[in-house]
Amino acid sequence: MDWIKAVFSTWYGVAYFAGFVLCAGSGAVICFKPKLNKFVISINSAPKPIFQVLVLTAIIVGGVFLYAIYGVVSFQHYASIEKATVSDSDEVTYLINKLTENPDEEQKAIFELERMKQDAIPYIVGHLGDTRPLANPEFLLLNPPEVKFEKYAHLGAANIHGALVFILHWSVRSELPRPPLELAAPISESKQQWVSWCHQQYPRYASACDGL
Repeated sequence: MDWIKAVFSTWYGVAYFAGFVLCAGSGAVICFKPKLNKFVISINSAPKPIFQVLVLTAIIVGGVFLYAIYGVVSFQHYASIEKATVSDSDEVTYLINKLTENPDEEQKAIFELERMKQDAIPYIVGHLGDTRPLANPEFLLLNPPEVKFEKYAHLGAANIHGALVFILHWSVRSELPRPPLELAAPISESKQQWVSWCHQQYPRYASACDGL
């Protein structure tokens, strides 16, 4: 099941499970103490009451401590994800707006968009269909490492949509029709292909794929 995979995919998920087992075990000992004493301590050496209290206290404190670790780390983890998501959205929008300012800013923005991490891809897809003209219809993209003979690809597009199509193909190497074949199709058709692909690859970011 997905939730089980999620719980055991990280060390703090394991800590959570261990804390749950310890707390559940300590609760069972408290509720069924007379019957469980012989399993906790040897039958031939029954512990003194104060020792039993110390053992139970240690188990409970240990379980609560592990719960606390899981809670703090989980909060930091998901807070960082949320922060990164908001940052990616804002940064993509900012860079795309730069494409219309002047040729220098456009080229800088294209390189920055190309370098952004994969989590930013849905936000780039969400901006497809933007027909604002580029400051300069000609621009460069870094060629992949396997292309040895030339560092940059010299490309051209009439508008932001076209530039983003090139950036997406350079970033994810999808199986969608390659430009310029894709750019010959209607913009709405090109966008819908990418949105459908984005939904499959990034189901958690479906709203970003559709456009914010």
